[in-house]
Amino acid sequence: MRGFIGQLLVVFVVFGVTCAAQSTHSGRPVAELQRLSVSELIRELDSANFDTSMNAARFLGSKGEQAKQAVPALTRAAMNEKSEIQDWALEALAAIGRPALPSLLGALVKYPNDARFVAIGEGGIIAMGRDVIPDVLLTIANAAKQPGPQAEDNRLNLRGAVIRVFQTFGLNALPLLVQALNHPDPWVRGEAAYWIEGLGSFAAPAAPALESALARTPEPHHALIAKALEKVR
Repeated sequence: MRGFIGQLLVVFVVFGVTCAAQSTHSGRPVAELQRLSVSELIRELDSANFDTSMNAARFLGSKGEQAKQAVPALTRAAMNEKSEIQDWALEALAAIGRPALPSLLGALVKYPNDARFVAIGEGGIIAMGRDVIPDVLLTIANAAKQPGPQAEDNRLNLRGAVIRVFQTFGLNALPLLVQALNHPDPWVRGEAAYWIEGLGSFAAPAAPALESALARTPEPHHALIAKALEKVR
């Protein structure tokens, strides 16, 4: 009898452990998460359960700009070691739009190329329109100014990441690039000149602004402006 009771207890214990493991694995039901408010979904982002955290990010993204209060939490989630959670958090930030722009630009600096693609993609920075260009220029300039041997690599990597922005807007970006030539920071002026150079002779209207910037910009940015001026003439 004791042997039977002992075996029965073992069965109950194993069953309980299995159910607990399954419950932990499955997380909160998807239908239940869909009904949660923004503030409730923000709390679920910190769930120890992978599926719950990932789906919380996904449903925050589905709310668009209505979820703008989730930007700080989604920015933290974008640093999650699980790439799936990172990607959904970045996509949610992209869906929120302009309120999330600083976080998306920060992702260009901090994260690898796959994450940068999500941040920039058609639903991300590009979808916000050409008005993001001054912010993009400032992000690259600030990365290049950081002390240490990685500064130039950071600038080159960022230029590679944001090239889609400038390809998308083309000549429509020129007025904003010309405005940036008047920026008080010579790093920003040099970066604007770099992208103007890429437009070649189509950017000829920028020549007067380039000449003006050239006269008041020190090296090494002076060389970038001079090169752009030569290219557009």
